[in-house]
Amino acid sequence: YKRQNLEYQAINWLKTTLDFALNNLEIYKETFPKAIEKIAQLEQITQDMNTKIKQLEQFYISRILLYLILIDRNSGLILYEYGFKKSDFAPDLLSGFLTAIQHFGTEFSKEDTSMRKITYENLEIEMYAGSYSICTLLADGLIPENLSLLMRKFLSTFETKYENVLKNWSGDVLAFKDVDNLIKEFFSKNLINESFKSDLYKNV
Repeated sequence: YKRQNLEYQAINWLKTTLDFALNNLEIYKETFPKAIEKIAQLEQITQDMNTKIKQLEQFYISRILLYLILIDRNSGLILYEYGFKKSDFAPDLLSGFLTAIQHFGTEFSKEDTSMRKITYENLEIEMYAGSYSICTLLADGLIPENLSLLMRKFLSTFETKYENVLKNWSGDVLAFKDVDNLIKEFFSKNLINESFKSDLYKNV
C-alpha cells in the first residue's frame, strides 16, 4: 500500500512538472514567436511526456482496482459487485468490508453529500451517490481524480440503462446480471495491460 502511495505521488509530481513545462512553453512562444523549429521540438517533448504520464496513471489504476460495488440508495442493499482481479483478502475481512459498506451506504444515502472517501484497513474506498444507487470503488492505493471521474460517468450510464428497474427495485439482483459487461466496457478500455509495464517505466 505504501508503494502504491509513492507511485501515486510520483505521478502527481510528473503532472505538476508537465504543467510547469507547458507554462514555460507558452512564455517561450510569446517571447520567441519566430523560433518555429524549436517551438515544434518543445511541443513534441511535452506531448510525449503527457502521453507517458497518462499511460503510467492508467497502469497504476489497473493495479490498484479491486472491487466495484453498486448499492441501492433506499435500502442500502448490494445491487451488484464486481471483482477486477483475484483478491488475497481473508474471507472474514472481505465479509466485514461488505457489511461495513452496506451499513455506510444506508447512512450515506441520508446525507446531502454525493461523494465520500473513507479508509478501511489498508484500502481506500470512494463512494459516489446517484439518483437511485451508490457506486463504491475499493482500491489497494490512493484513487486518482481520473478514476473518480470514470466512476461517475459509469454510474450515470448504469442508472440511465437500468432506471426503470431501479425506480421500483424489488430486491431481485438478477435484474442486473449483465452489469459486468457494462463494467468491462467502461473500465477495460481505459486500463493498460501489465505486459506494457516495462515500456512504460523507460525514460520517464
